[in-house]
Amino acid sequence: LSWNKTIDKVEIRNAIMKSKYKLSNAFNGAGATWDNTGATRGTATLSGLSVSTSQNPNITIMGNTGDNYTFYMIPQVLTGNSVVAYVHFTDNTEITATLKGEWKAGTTRTLKLSETNSTWNYVLTPTDPNRAAYFDETTSQPYGVTSYRQAADGTKQAVAWKVVGYDADGDGTFSMAEKPAWLTSLSKTEGDGGTAADQGTATLKKADLIDFFKQRNDGLKHATVLGSSSAPYDLSLHDHNGNTTLRNTANSYLISAPGHYRIPLVYGNAIENGVTNDKSYISHAPTGNSKVLYNFKDHAGHNIDNPWIEKTNGGANASVDGAEVVWADAANLVSSLSIAHDGGDTFLDFEVKESDIQSGNAVVAVKKGSTIVWSWHLWFAPKDALDKIPVTNHQGVVYNFTKETLGWKPTQWTGTTYTSARTVKVKVEQTVANNGTKAYTVINIIQNPGGVKKGATTLYQFGRKDAFPGVASSALATNSHFTENAGDNMSIMNGILNPGKFYTYGSNWSSNYSYYNLWSADNTTTGFNDNFVVKTVYDPCPAGFKMPASNAFTGFTTTGQDGGATNVDGTRDWQTYQSNFGHNFWTNSSKTAAINFPASGYLHYSNGSLNGVGDSGCYWSAVPKYSSDGCYLFFNLSYVKTLNENYRTYGFAARPVSE
Repeated sequence: LSWNKTIDKVEIRNAIMKSKYKLSNAFNGAGATWDNTGATRGTATLSGLSVSTSQNPNITIMGNTGDNYTFYMIPQVLTGNSVVAYVHFTDNTEITATLKGEWKAGTTRTLKLSETNSTWNYVLTPTDPNRAAYFDETTSQPYGVTSYRQAADGTKQAVAWKVVGYDADGDGTFSMAEKPAWLTSLSKTEGDGGTAADQGTATLKKADLIDFFKQRNDGLKHATVLGSSSAPYDLSLHDHNGNTTLRNTANSYLISAPGHYRIPLVYGNAIENGVTNDKSYISHAPTGNSKVLYNFKDHAGHNIDNPWIEKTNGGANASVDGAEVVWADAANLVSSLSIAHDGGDTFLDFEVKESDIQSGNAVVAVKKGSTIVWSWHLWFAPKDALDKIPVTNHQGVVYNFTKETLGWKPTQWTGTTYTSARTVKVKVEQTVANNGTKAYTVINIIQNPGGVKKGATTLYQFGRKDAFPGVASSALATNSHFTENAGDNMSIMNGILNPGKFYTYGSNWSSNYSYYNLWSADNTTTGFNDNFVVKTVYDPCPAGFKMPASNAFTGFTTTGQDGGATNVDGTRDWQTYQSNFGHNFWTNSSKTAAINFPASGYLHYSNGSLNGVGDSGCYWSAVPKYSSDGCYLFFNLSYVKTLNENYRTYGFAARPVSE
């Protein structure tokens, strides 16, 4: 067929459209048959199509899996019955052909279209390598070329073939000069042809790698220093790109440069756009629900009634006098912690040195005496970690996820200089012309991008603000205080007082921590929905972001359900999954953009042990499934469960969405 044409209608005319089927009266089913005597003939039509003919010759363009372009016809004899196949193109050209033979029950017949008639039927069939080459492979899987011609009586003769051009930029123009540098050679560029495929392999250049891990850390070290010891940079008065804003507080702050920093001693997101955000600590849910926490508590179990830690409860927490690093996953990320007073307000000041800054995480706490009254997560990552990526779920709702998972810390990260698979089309032509035209086809040689990507994210127990390390305890900085198994001692107060303790499964979770609204202040429901999430003072996300609704991940399968076909960009392949350290999920049905979710594993509910790193990903939403369970996304290489639930006690990752 001609290239660059579009089929908009296909018809089968004068075919039997209505007939009788005679059932068998025998126990073994014998004798069942179609009786087409007096059958009704008519036209079967597929219209409103948009099928491009710009594909390789000898490729099925209609009737592929999923396109529904298939006629289901009554078995019938075609020869002598004037049954016609009709194909119409958008340029008003058409092809008609009288069909011969017979449609037999239980068989599939594929029609081959051609605009050139010949005594010989020339066959030139390509076989691409059965998979794309990996970035570090220097030899492709075999490709093949089958080239022959067949006479009407079935006689077959080999037809020689040769490579006549390359198309590396996808513009449809082939030339020998366009062979890309990464395709070193083809072992077979011509052959004698035959009914058995001539086979060859491509020699490929091993892809050059970029050290993204070094680039990331160098970018942090060489960023412009912010603040000074006398004038610290207030993280709550700037957005993640450094723009000056009204005060916005949170339980997590992004740091992307060395400097002297300051954060206000404010509960979570209790200040928003410069004013008190009391909806973050006072629920407006209907009263009388035992599963609703109407007044959020401080470390002493008192109702929070002021955003500032030292001002709540009539100043009961005044005189905060100490600070410490609870844990860090790299040495010396934070130094010189001190409590500062400015204009009647209190702040935590600290320094991040150029010599020490790198990708990582730290949890810092402020104390009154020896008692921790609140803590914050500091995330050391580039500014664009909090850029927004719109993701449309199965229900059509758009969620703007952060570019990176909260607390993402690469530990090894190299990648190819190209991010999409690089492809060269190799044009193969028969040396004998068919009625003056030489048949040609195209072999696709593809080399995937890749590299090595490993890392960790911070992990969270459902409803807690406290970030826990996603690396082994042995990898934490000296003097870190992280207890993997702190026993069954969960309560709101204990969680605040002990941000470095992972409380394990037991009755205290159901008796002290079974509220429905810990991460969504007005929530009274359970299960999966797109209900609006009201961010609370226990939410672990940075300013401007919050935990997602429970339906936020449904677009990651084609059905929106657990176990549906995975909606991923290439990461069903194990090596690609490993190279990406998780799945690249399509962000919408058009499949033009993807978002990476690291397979950062989880902390086990029974003992706090780290499991599944590099194998599985688990991501909380803001809504519980039951009083004992939270809703979350689970995935591994083979399965994606968008509507999953499990014990709140687990430590799962958090992927914030914009407020």
